Amino acid sequence: MPDEPKAGVILISGSGPQNRDQLFMGHRPFWVIADQLTKQGIAVLRYDDRGVADSEGNFDTATSYDFAEDASGAINFLQQVDKLKQKSVGVIGHSEGGLIAPVLASINQQVAFAILLAGPSRTGKFVSENQMIKILLSNGVSKTTAHAGSNITKALNNVVLNSSSLDKEALIAKLKLTYQQSWDALTADSKNQLQRLGGGSLTQARIKMLTGDWYKVFLQHEPVTYLSTIEVPTLALFGEKDVQISTADHYPMMQQALLKSGHSSSQVHVLKDHNHMFQKSKTGALSEYQQIEETISADTLSVMTQWILTVTNKNTH
Repeated sequence: MPDEPKAGVILISGSGPQNRDQLFMGHRPFWVIADQLTKQGIAVLRYDDRGVADSEGNFDTATSYDFAEDASGAINFLQQVDKLKQKSVGVIGHSEGGLIAPVLASINQQVAFAILLAGPSRTGKFVSENQMIKILLSNGVSKTTAHAGSNITKALNNVVLNSSSLDKEALIAKLKLTYQQSWDALTADSKNQLQRLGGGSLTQARIKMLTGDWYKVFLQHEPVTYLSTIEVPTLALFGEKDVQISTADHYPMMQQALLKSGHSSSQVHVLKDHNHMFQKSKTGALSEYQQIEETISADTLSVMTQWILTVTNKNTH
């Protein structure tokens, strides 16, 4: 921690069990962010997701709302640090963390500002179905096949959303049947293209995700409900080449929602040639994440740092 911190911030990771560095494909983006901000006098609290590394609890039974409660505990902890008691404390969330941050701001009045890195502005149902198209296209399949793959995701999502009367075994059986029926309806060409990318069967990992509490909540969550009522300065950043949270689909609604929330310091920016991990990227494909040497671009770090220093300086006057 800096000797005299100007502000404090907690970091909220994206989907899936993450450690405090958000270790992903050999990169440690949260370590890099923390290092940059600390050097600029901003104290940073990173923590392992519940059930990961040194954190207690069960990750598999938690939803985004549970993760918001965990983040609220982190905010309260940071607010009690002597050097930060009179300082602004905010949050940076990446991907699902960018979904959680506005929820956190709604339940904890100590949150002074928020940064959303590739945070969604549309439902999880839309995200999962739309990103399937974008990811498949980035892997070179035809438009017809990409939409066919997305239609399988849509069919599975509809089963999950209408599963309240089913026990787990019945839900799994219906998901398997739905997948098989959707697959059988594909053309031979689309099957060949998708099989090259691992398609053709419903994996155990995907069944686990589809039948978990987290996924159903994610599908139903409406980010705009929280974004349009957020009362603190908010910076939303998107990567132009992001195939998971695409700028074209999420930027307009994000801008509209934050405009409705009415905070004069809120901003929405698109970073040219950046992917979902905020690396400078050629295509945005997931396969590039590990191939790119930089963990997070200097542009991203600079925009975040300067914005935090600006809004927290305003808050002290």
